[in-house]
Amino acid sequence: MALTDDTEGERGGGVQTAGAHQAGELSQGKKNMPTQEIAIFEPSLGDRIRVAVKYGGAFRPIFWLQIGKDGSVYLGHRYREITELKMVSKKVEGGEVRFKYDEGEPITDPRLLKSKVSYHASGIINMAGRRHQSASLRTIQEQTQLCIVSFRHPSQFAAIQMVKDRDICLDYPLDEQRPLWGILLAAPAGKARTVNVKGSIYQLNMILPFSGLEGTQDLHLQFVLSHGPEGPWPPYNVLAFETEKVNQEERI
Repeated sequence: MALTDDTEGERGGGVQTAGAHQAGELSQGKKNMPTQEIAIFEPSLGDRIRVAVKYGGAFRPIFWLQIGKDGSVYLGHRYREITELKMVSKKVEGGEVRFKYDEGEPITDPRLLKSKVSYHASGIINMAGRRHQSASLRTIQEQTQLCIVSFRHPSQFAAIQMVKDRDICLDYPLDEQRPLWGILLAAPAGKARTVNVKGSIYQLNMILPFSGLEGTQDLHLQFVLSHGPEGPWPPYNVLAFETEKVNQEERI
């Protein structure tokens, strides 16, 4: 699990990251009925896809992902540089993980602050110079959660300067009182199903099909943005993976 900060954020606090299958301007905490929307996109292999939400009259990329020819997925929050990075490992208990923002091992190596996060088709996750094992995209038989994402307030992300063809720009109905969450899943072609996030007031399921992969089955990625319970926006951006350790000391 990685906690990243592109500015000097406040410390302390906590967050609960529940499993996925529990799973404009900002409105002011309106009591909306649950809403789900589904959008299908057709990206090409190698496209660096930026997911942007509208805030302050401008689109702000908050997340990016890219899939290589071999089916490996590269992903992360969208920021210009990382000034603080922490790693923390927690056991999943009852389908939940809890941690505090002041926990974790600081990563200070400048090279690792610039390193990308990747989910290799083999299931190896490379993150902050460490490797972990998760489900292989080559052999999964059903839809599988790759990671859970939390976001700082959208004002903390820089506005987009130029919209590119492969950008996904969303007029998402953000809510000042309800933090935004993301879930990334992968499924073999024909096995994708829309995920309903428990407790969400609004969610947008983005389906991205990929075919013609080398050494990997055709895949459908699904990135779900949602908001639900009221609460403070996190002081950090968070990527959470469910993994098994490969070699905690191995560097890449």
